[in-house]
Amino acid sequence: ATINPGEKAGLVGRNGAGKSSLFALLNGTLHEDGGDFYIPTQWRMAQVAQNMPETDEPATAFVVAGDTRLTDLQAELAKAEAADDGMAIAHAYTDLADAGAHDAEPRAQALILGLGFKVSELDTPVNSFSGGWRMRLQLARALMCPSDLLLLDEPTNHLDLDALVWLEAWLKRYEGTMIVISHDREFLDAVTNVTMHIDNAQITRYGGNYSKFEELHAQQLVLHYQPQATLQGDVIGAECLLRWQHPQRGMVPPGQFIAVAEESDLILHIGQWVLHSACTQLARWQEQPQWAHLQLSVNVSARQFRQSDFVHQVIETLQV
Repeated sequence: ATINPGEKAGLVGRNGAGKSSLFALLNGTLHEDGGDFYIPTQWRMAQVAQNMPETDEPATAFVVAGDTRLTDLQAELAKAEAADDGMAIAHAYTDLADAGAHDAEPRAQALILGLGFKVSELDTPVNSFSGGWRMRLQLARALMCPSDLLLLDEPTNHLDLDALVWLEAWLKRYEGTMIVISHDREFLDAVTNVTMHIDNAQITRYGGNYSKFEELHAQQLVLHYQPQATLQGDVIGAECLLRWQHPQRGMVPPGQFIAVAEESDLILHIGQWVLHSACTQLARWQEQPQWAHLQLSVNVSARQFRQSDFVHQVIETLQV
């Protein structure tokens, strides 16, 4: 699977499928056991730190430090000044100007305010905030870092609606490549244009946001189960019964779909709708650990019905 430069990809899959492990591979924490993995060596990477920051550093200074290029150049300037090296000092100041040192604090404060902080809190020590607000500062720190690849793992967990709307707008303007893990479907729909699905240690690429992924994934399931749902010959009436089954648990609580029609062409039409709806729901359930191995059992039977008994009935007994 390939993610092209500039694409914004949602990384989805059930819990334990390997999403966080893939992030660890991308940031160099883990190394591949097999297969091919490539990321341009010149790419700068930014990622939200998952640890809770414990520092009395002011909020603005903490976020500014997320710009690692700026931090490195400031260290070089300090080293040049300590050595009283005029040429190195001049180069350091030039590089700092190119890196945006003149507006670093305003940029950091714009991020902090966008994520819901008050103006009066810009210079408040980081360790005076609660855990959720500290994680917002970690997010701001990651956004502050110039990057070609941005990795976001559940970035909306500690955000209220206003901060979420602001983050969506910021990410839409982001010009680099982004990979985001999130259980917020609406957020993924808003900020992604590619979906990478991890299942059974395999990554499958889908063009489009999460809603498009669901649609395409359901179509794949329909194709898988379609051969089981074909009626042979002309019949007066037919019944299409679909049940969800777990290999170890048998029938499971989610329920069943039943479609009934009085002519063969109608059962095929209605059956297609039922099968697609069932597969869409199946695709959603399979993302949950308890239903990861859920499968569809399709049973289509033809039988004689009296025409007066029903007229183009569709009975839906699915309990969601």
